[in-house]
Amino acid sequence: GDLGAFVFYAILVASSLATISEVIGELQRAAGATERLIEILQAKSLIQASYVTSLNAGSLAAQITVKDVCFNYPSRPNQAATKHLNLTIEQGKVLALVGPSGAGKSTLFE
Repeated sequence: GDLGAFVFYAILVASSLATISEVIGELQRAAGATERLIEILQAKSLIQASYVTSLNAGSLAAQITVKDVCFNYPSRPNQAATKHLNLTIEQGKVLALVGPSGAGKSTLFE
């Protein structure tokens, strides 16, 4: 009985030590990956945006006018994303585009 119990507990301890060894290896790999991720997140991008992300409407010198704009995506040539769109935004005014998904709101800004 004592020998059987000893063997059982020895196997249990050995199994636990193997699991702990595996976890330590995983933690070391995770630490290395974390260091690399921090380096990537802190790196400065060499690509500079060539567009303005936002404008203050009050700083615009004139109105914005869009006349008779039609646009179809190449993947859907028979379905117009915008069709004969006319739009005028007066100086200093704010405009909200509202509509269902697929109505062309994002297309207008692209």
